[in-house]
Amino acid sequence: MKRLALVSAVVFCASVALADPVDVRITHGGKTVTYHAQTKQSKAASNAPAESLDGTLEVLHSDDFAGKGKSGWHHFVRDAKGKRTELNVDALPSDLKGGSKVHVQGKQGVQPDTVDPDAITVLSEP
Repeated sequence: MKRLALVSAVVFCASVALADPVDVRITHGGKTVTYHAQTKQSKAASNAPAESLDGTLEVLHSDDFAGKGKSGWHHFVRDAKGKRTELNVDALPSDLKGGSKVHVQGKQGVQPDTVDPDAITVLSEP
């Protein structure tokens, strides 16, 4: 019988500066919870226009093996016309599945086609 040793290590290849944390209210299955998330970019000003999106949640993971060693999660809402808007958070709970129909409320993000979400309501799951 062979014994295998499991070794784990954490390697920091690059630092990613995240902006201030935000609280996002998530309603799923009739329950509302507050999720504490880091924003990926500077938050929009408090007087930024309100934004309301309905569409399909897309969850993508990216890896940059050749570049700076960055990886990350990207969350988008694709509306009925095919427009894709990125949610300005680094992560969302794993029970929010890609393909879910969602309603997002928040503020227009600093970057084009981004939203700083305040609330996400899951309307239906895939």
